[in-house]
Amino acid sequence: MTTLSNRRTIVAHGRLAMRELRLDAARQRRHSVQIMSFEQLAVRLAGGFARPIDDECLRTAIQAVLPDTSLGELESIKLLPGMVDAAADSRATARR
Repeated sequence: MTTLSNRRTIVAHGRLAMRELRLDAARQRRHSVQIMSFEQLAVRLAGGFARPIDDECLRTAIQAVLPDTSLGELESIKLLPGMVDAAADSRATARR
């Protein structure tokens, strides 16, 4: 017997949206729905990465590329102390 699955993936913006979509899918008994964040989608599309970047590696990467990256209006502050932490913290805040 052949069964056709009706799989689908929904990309949600933020953790709250993911929770709401999962709750809605559960209430409607849609078991073939996968709900993921933009970050999870990027990790999957990049391939080869088992998990998203951790905070220490992110800070190291930002520190390495910041001097050579054009930031437009923020160019004058990119080398100030604390810029690496501010950039990493901004990413963490945007993820929530």
